[in-house]
Amino acid sequence: NEANLAVTAFVTDVDDQPTALDFVASEFTSEISDKKFSIREDVDTTEAVRIARLDITDVDGGLNVVKVIGEDAAYFEIIQDAETGAFWLQLKANVNLDQDKQSPKQSFNISIEYGSDFNVDALGAPPAPEQFELKVQAVNEAAQVAQESPSVFYVDEMADGDGSQPFVHVGSVRAIDPEGDGVSVLTAAHLSSLMASYSVEAA
Repeated sequence: NEANLAVTAFVTDVDDQPTALDFVASEFTSEISDKKFSIREDVDTTEAVRIARLDITDVDGGLNVVKVIGEDAAYFEIIQDAETGAFWLQLKANVNLDQDKQSPKQSFNISIEYGSDFNVDALGAPPAPEQFELKVQAVNEAAQVAQESPSVFYVDEMADGDGSQPFVHVGSVRAIDPEGDGVSVLTAAHLSSLMASYSVEAA
């Protein structure tokens, strides 16, 4: 005897782990090489600064968990844009980038963990963390006049005596180079033409 039995099979969709993570530079950073970016030391960090957009390749397009780990993780945070849903790696507010201050960091090294779920039994192991380096680019800043330097000089109209000296020293202005070099600016007046000229000497 034979009997027929109808069988219905249901396939349950599983949110598979993502397969790749790419870093896309923000307006404040430049890509040096794969997963290595740079940022200028004069970027304002009074508020958090976006460093890179994190583009995750996920065939299911499901929800993903993203977090920062590594030796410099405390300097960073990850946010998700409310409008686009994109993940962004940010430098936290008030992180010092100034290379002229004491003990500046010249680079930051972190890793990014990402996955649909970190429950290995449910979905399998998530991808390996992606390493990332942010280097701080030093900027040659202009010298700044020291506060104690005078801003006005007075010259006797007969200071050149018989007129044999085309230039007469008027005074000195001290300027400070943020990179650490002192600069002394010597100001001289060309009395014969009443035109000012300047010369610069290292202190």
